[in-house]
Amino acid sequence: MEDLQGKVAVITGGHSGLGLETTKALAGAGAQIIVGSRHPAAAETATKNVIRVTVDELNLADLDSVRSFAERILAAGLHIDMLINNAGILRDKSFVKMTQDDWDKVIAVHLTGSEICTRAVWPIMRE
Repeated sequence: MEDLQGKVAVITGGHSGLGLETTKALAGAGAQIIVGSRHPAAAETATKNVIRVTVDELNLADLDSVRSFAERILAAGLHIDMLINNAGILRDKSFVKMTQDDWDKVIAVHLTGSEICTRAVWPIMRE
């Protein structure tokens, strides 16, 4: 992986699973990683170069919540070079057993959440 010194990456869901592995890889290449979480304990994963920005009730499927997260990043004097939309939720059920509410939550985080996160940081990244 190329040298990412001085680069800042926001990784949604960067505190566990594949997101944590991405966090470790980018941090190992020198990037500063911003891991947003609404679960402060989950964001305590020990990795170098990780900046934890905790927002109460961070909801990736809510534009105002994500904008608040982005504003906290800027208020901390940071910039955003890259966004990795990794967050997801799992409803370990077959389609037949999945309720409409479960389906709606998965779609809200996986699809709408990715669009909202990108929309919130796009102006920051463009500059």
